[in-house]
Amino acid sequence: MARVSKELLDTAAPDAGECANPSKEETNNRNPVSSENSSYTVFTLSDLRRLRIILGLGTITSPLTATIYLPLLPLLRHQFSVSAQAINLTLTLYIIFQAISPVIFGPFSDAYGRRPIFLFTLGLYVLGNIGLAANKDNYAVLLVLRAVQSLGASAAYAISFGVVADVCEPSERGRMLGPISMALNLGACVGPVVGGIVAYANNNHTWVFWSLVIVGSVLFLGVGLLLPETAKRLVGNGGDPA
Repeated sequence: MARVSKELLDTAAPDAGECANPSKEETNNRNPVSSENSSYTVFTLSDLRRLRIILGLGTITSPLTATIYLPLLPLLRHQFSVSAQAINLTLTLYIIFQAISPVIFGPFSDAYGRRPIFLFTLGLYVLGNIGLAANKDNYAVLLVLRAVQSLGASAAYAISFGVVADVCEPSERGRMLGPISMALNLGACVGPVVGGIVAYANNNHTWVFWSLVIVGSVLFLGVGLLLPETAKRLVGNGGDPA
């Protein structure tokens, strides 16, 4: 009986060793995103690095746009011949739509895809900034365009969270969201500096909005060329065509 048991153990030992210490080839063939469930996503580590850069740059638009505007307030008050309270209303309006935008476009990106909604909101953002750069003296139009600008800029964070949820299991999401959150905070820090330099170098607000048009256009091209569709409802783990 002892001899039979020893033979059985000797036979099982190689298999047990292979499970405990998988070969290098087997390890490399596993999904690099997660070893818990290799079918969760087909995206590789290099794909995730690219996504991290795109999403980080995309999310910078909302805080950058909010804070780059602050040095413009005295110039806008003079340009539009309105009170300080009236100009401050444009700040309030931006914050209101900053809260509304993710509620609208987050679910839309779940239903219709991350990529088309991201492109739509960036297009909205670019158009809003073009209008703001062209508007010289119409205060009512300024209010409307600030709302459009905020709607376009503020959807990026919700969409980026959706992309991260699509391509990373919960235990891996912090690694993706950390750099994205860093970009978000960086935009809030850089905005007032850039806004002040650009505005007071030209002594008007126009070039600040044109600079945001350039930023939005570059991001639009980047998302259009480099961001794959990730919404699980449309492409599953990324292996299905959109």
